[in-house]
Amino acid sequence: MNLGKVRKIVLLFLIGLFIYFSYVLVLANAIAQKNKSLRATVTTLSKKLDKASAVQPVKTLLSDNILPTF
Repeated sequence: MNLGKVRKIVLLFLIGLFIYFSYVLVLANAIAQKNKSLRATVTTLSKKLDKASAVQPVKTLLSDNILPTF
């Protein structure tokens, strides 16, 4: 092989690596955005669950103590 072919191969290899890492960076960014969205959803649902759990003992108290007297 002469020096010109080696340079071309190395240049193509470096361009390929650049394209590959750019693609991986775009994928990582998309995953990070989805993770952020899912984290917000989990937080919202956790708050709703905590709120619903706080109401549950009152329902149990009403059904166990008040309703059987009717």
